[in-house]
Amino acid sequence: MCGFLRKTYILTLLVIMIPFRISASSNNPVASCVADSVVHDSITGTAHITFPISLAEIQSGYGNNARELGRISKDLHSIMSDSTLTLHNLTIHGFGSIDGPYKLNEKVSRQRTDSVAAFISGMSNLSDGSIITRSTAEDWKGFKQCVEKSSTEQMPHKEEILRIINSTREPDAKEWLIKSTYPEDYKYLIANCMPQLRRSDYTIKYVKTSHIGIREAVAMPETTAAVFVADTTALSTQEEPKKKSLLFALKTNMLYDAALIPNLGIEVYMGKRWTIYH
Repeated sequence: MCGFLRKTYILTLLVIMIPFRISASSNNPVASCVADSVVHDSITGTAHITFPISLAEIQSGYGNNARELGRISKDLHSIMSDSTLTLHNLTIHGFGSIDGPYKLNEKVSRQRTDSVAAFISGMSNLSDGSIITRSTAEDWKGFKQCVEKSSTEQMPHKEEILRIINSTREPDAKEWLIKSTYPEDYKYLIANCMPQLRRSDYTIKYVKTSHIGIREAVAMPETTAAVFVADTTALSTQEEPKKKSLLFALKTNMLYDAALIPNLGIEVYMGKRWTIYH
């Protein structure tokens, strides 16, 4: 029984008395951590492209088209010339005015929107998949807002016209009723409201990538075992510790161990040829 306890005690001592060293050197970097932030944003605007009556082919020199098309081009260039930005897509939404047959306005509005998209694509070298087109045949919402902003001096029958707009009649029936019942007010609307409704709203979506933090490289803890020699005089030998290292050793006297009398000591390195033993 005593032999078993003696062996168990000595094995336990050998396990717990393995000194270790942790290096604090910064010459052994593991990795640097760089975090990226992805931000989705967009630019919105409106371009009033003018088309000849019943035509859908865009003419850059017609009316103020050069200036209006330049607005879209400028916003696109500001994104495509920035290395931190990536263009996601360009959406062009074309609107038509309420004058004329609805079916015709629906067709012309769609064709004019496609014409603007094709012009921008050729001017900016964008792929077809980067441009999304939408169209609204008649912008009754915008028409209502224009009427609401007008004064009764400009439109004596403003309230009556608003009631027609808010009715459940078909678009063609509303337009005919306003035109035939209040011809003078309708002339004002043709000159002051209809041109504003014929427009192309655009949205340029892009992605911005930026660094939000950099964590410095850290040193990997370095573990090395020192040589431990136990004898009847309880002496130990150890390597000279490197800079910024902590080295210590647990010691025992094996004669006491053999008699099952605990006898432990710790020696801590303080400097060259200097240690403290307790």
